[in-house]
Amino acid sequence: MARFTPRPLRSPLHQAGVAAIEFALIAMLMLLMLLGSLVYWRVLQAQQSVSRATGDGARMVQNLIYGSLTAYDITHEAQTHAIQAAAADVIKRSLQNSGIPGNPQQATSVTLSVNTTEARLNVSYQLPPMFGSTGEQPQPIRLGGWAVVEPARLQASSLVSFQLDSRSTP
Repeated sequence: MARFTPRPLRSPLHQAGVAAIEFALIAMLMLLMLLGSLVYWRVLQAQQSVSRATGDGARMVQNLIYGSLTAYDITHEAQTHAIQAAAADVIKRSLQNSGIPGNPQQATSVTLSVNTTEARLNVSYQLPPMFGSTGEQPQPIRLGGWAVVEPARLQASSLVSFQLDSRSTP
């Protein structure tokens, strides 16, 4: 009787380029995931800085409302602008000290809206693109049929509630 000895289905010569092709396919996917993680980690850090700076500005608004400085009376619209300017200065300095990418002095907008019992502080920051951009808006990065888009505008708001006494002074 003849004895059967199994042969390998494919010789090592047939497998020579398979590992390189598999690596190329997986490396592209891993590079895309790494790029996405890097972009969104940067955005999360910047958003945290904007939120913290908004809180700093809200504390400044609260201190000026309840403070004894007559130049900051929340009941007068002209003086509300002075409160907004003081809060904007604190916010921009806080962003500058946080190391946020870009120029906080130019890329930050601060608005303060006031009614009889509360003041809302809105902060918006234009995050500069990490990768190439043409013009004002960041352009998506094209990777074949995929596009990586970076978030550009970060926003945070804070609400300061207050109660004025009957003499309309804080």
